[in-house]
Amino acid sequence: MNLTTDATMPAMAARVLEQAPETFALAGLSMGGYCALEIIRQAPERVTRLALLDTSAEPDTPDRTEIRMQWIDEAAAGGFEDLIPRHARRQPRGIGHNHLSELGFVRPPGHGHTFGIA
Repeated sequence: MNLTTDATMPAMAARVLEQAPETFALAGLSMGGYCALEIIRQAPERVTRLALLDTSAEPDTPDRTEIRMQWIDEAAAGGFEDLIPRHARRQPRGIGHNHLSELGFVRPPGHGHTFGIA
């Protein structure tokens, strides 16, 4: 599911809720955790289980916001390709967006409705 066209977390969550099954398990990785928490805020009755990975339940600190804005400026100036290798090293080895299904978060066969956000 592509959430990059949405400008706000509430809009991202609304898009997920439009496309998700009536009830579902939810995993949020990194920024997806912020979206998962917004989904819980909007429709708690629809989420049967929640896993939050490498994320925070608190808003960014002013220092963290400043760093995030610097990254956005770098990406907008054409430096996105350089951001990935520089910051990917900070992620735990072996865990990433493509590995959520291995952890059982993205519709594993025979396990009912499971819906993940990475």
